[in-house]
Amino acid sequence: MSALRRRQKGMGVSGMLVWLVIVGLVVTLAFKLVPSYAQFMTVKSVMNAASNDASLQGKSRPDIMRSVDQRLTINDIRGLPSGTFTIEQQGQDRLLVADYEVRVPLFFNVDAVMAFEHRASLPR
Repeated sequence: MSALRRRQKGMGVSGMLVWLVIVGLVVTLAFKLVPSYAQFMTVKSVMNAASNDASLQGKSRPDIMRSVDQRLTINDIRGLPSGTFTIEQQGQDRLLVADYEVRVPLFFNVDAVMAFEHRASLPR
């Protein structure tokens, strides 16, 4: 029996099953979490575009929010919670702030909660 064990090489069935479960878990997490991060990257690019838009200079809060909403619609961003975007005054600067959480069900009663925040200064 010991001579047979010395000649065996490679991974057993149980080892392969463990690796299969690990790879399956990582793939499942990627499929569920990556879209939320991709959406946040788009939100950041919309905010940065609004920050660089000279036509928003001196505009009111509703005008700025309308512009951001139009940009989000163009980029097919939907389902953000109400109150995601606020405009804050910080000294002389006005900041467009996005602060929201996304809850993604993973399996059974396990959810992933991701918190996103980004700030972009608006033209004066």
